[in-house]
Amino acid sequence: MKRGLEKLLSRWVVTVLFGIFVLPGAGWGDYAILHRFACYPTDGGKAYGSLVYKSNYFYGMTSQGGGAAAGIIFKINTNGNDYEILHSFSGDAGGGTPFGNLVMTGSTLYGMTSKGGDDGVGVIFKINTDGSDYTVLHSFSQAYTDGSSPRGSLIISGVMLYGMTYSGGTGTGCAQRCGTVFSLNTSLKSFKVLHSFTDAVNDGTKPSYGSLMLSGSTLYGMTSAGGAADGGVVFKVGVTGSGFAVLHSFGNEKNEGYAPLGSLVLSGSTLFGMTSKGGAKSFGTIFRMDTNGDNYAVLHSFPDMNVTSDGYTPYGSLILWGDALFGMASNGGGTRDGVIFKISADGGGYEILHRFGDGTVADDGGAPYGDPTLVGTTLYGMTSNHSTTSYVGCGVIYALTDVVVTVPGAPRAAKATAGNRQATVSFKAPVSNGGCPIISYEAISNPGNIKGTGKKAPLVVKGLTNGKTYTFTVKASNKMGTGPASAKSNSVIPIGPPGAPRAVKATAGNKQATVSFKAPSSNGGSPITSYEAISNPGKIKATGKKTRLTVKGLTNGKTYTFNVRAVNAAGAGPWSPKSNAVVPKY
Repeated sequence: MKRGLEKLLSRWVVTVLFGIFVLPGAGWGDYAILHRFACYPTDGGKAYGSLVYKSNYFYGMTSQGGGAAAGIIFKINTNGNDYEILHSFSGDAGGGTPFGNLVMTGSTLYGMTSKGGDDGVGVIFKINTDGSDYTVLHSFSQAYTDGSSPRGSLIISGVMLYGMTYSGGTGTGCAQRCGTVFSLNTSLKSFKVLHSFTDAVNDGTKPSYGSLMLSGSTLYGMTSAGGAADGGVVFKVGVTGSGFAVLHSFGNEKNEGYAPLGSLVLSGSTLFGMTSKGGAKSFGTIFRMDTNGDNYAVLHSFPDMNVTSDGYTPYGSLILWGDALFGMASNGGGTRDGVIFKISADGGGYEILHRFGDGTVADDGGAPYGDPTLVGTTLYGMTSNHSTTSYVGCGVIYALTDVVVTVPGAPRAAKATAGNRQATVSFKAPVSNGGCPIISYEAISNPGNIKGTGKKAPLVVKGLTNGKTYTFTVKASNKMGTGPASAKSNSVIPIGPPGAPRAVKATAGNKQATVSFKAPSSNGGSPITSYEAISNPGKIKATGKKTRLTVKGLTNGKTYTFNVRAVNAAGAGPWSPKSNAVVPKY
């Protein structure tokens, strides 16, 4: 099994600017396969969820594979290395066949399975990120006081887990009942059904492949069926189970979507989501609506299966970055293996970022049934299968870089070297350029906020005060703006040569002269180590550390003047004005 990045033979040119998407543009998006699942018995297969990220590692699940063919929990580095199976589901009392994501708090992962457990209808579990301490927290049962067969994911808030089940509950009108909303207190280990769905026009049924979304004390979610037109609903319910209400019933209006198979995402008071069916061509939609149920609008209708420029039938959820929404469709894209797409929150700028199975990478993934995950400027995700020369495979983990453009990261390893009233600041470029080229850097002094700018390292910061201590930070800028500052550099003290000595006065002697003077008004930021006096004519010199020097070897009867200069660690300063004229004699 290959690991690591496999670069595309060609690239997609993508520019993303706060939800405005233009092709071609300045940003390059490199698509790469991080891992190909091998299925039972050595690896997982058929992932139906998304990845959760922490400290350069992703954690995820597959619904199949592993030693018992009941799925696995795995981790993998963002560069595709260090792939490790943390747990293989047993399929029995320990649970099996997960259809969702993990959630994380600290070093603990939580999740659900759709099968296994004491009654064969799924469990809630926890496991440490190193694979230790796998524990079943709750086994779902066939009893109507419980839910059963969850096909989605948990969310976490403090010690509380919230989720939904596809079946079970007290609601009537559905085979194996209509599903539930539940909570689990991980500290008290107390499970509670918050709502049992019923097959009624003012309720939903059968929530599938999604999770709840929490805002304040209100949970929002969707069901795949039920409601006034049996096309599913958007609902809300309080975290205690009170206040259940249907906010929208899908399928009531012409060209409206229905049968959502994912989660909602919230921006302010606006909810965004997708449906797997319906719309202008009956192959799904992207929609938005207010949290009070008003202003429902279809942002995009996926076209029919014969259109190669788009996907269709999304089984998953959107993610939001700024004003941009990203998601996947499980089919379409020319080969009917699905696509990765983006769209602005106002419905404009719909664009395909990648078509699975389009030939740009060998044995590409296909049929994604989850959500992408955005880390930095890179999208990561999974597919449920992949194409090979002889069979439909078990899925892949992929990375698609530079899908968003943002400000650069912080420059690294800033180092300052002092000069005369200036400092030279060297540094390394940021790890991330934000998805487009860095156009300038600036180094900033502390104190003083004096700046030096340029297009590359090193930068020179001028106008500093000699003898004063400074540190420096560096920032990088691209077309999106200026990124965060680097860590502080080392401390430096700029120094320069001293100023000219003052009030130089010569007194004649026998073949010599005594030259006295005052120290310069500035030592250049460094102690004066010596002085030098020179005669004119003759260039005869005398040196010493005091402000009184004797110049010997002069010619009696000859007229002389003298200049004096000071020396410090930076070198010799300027010569003073000439002294008075003197004539040595016996």
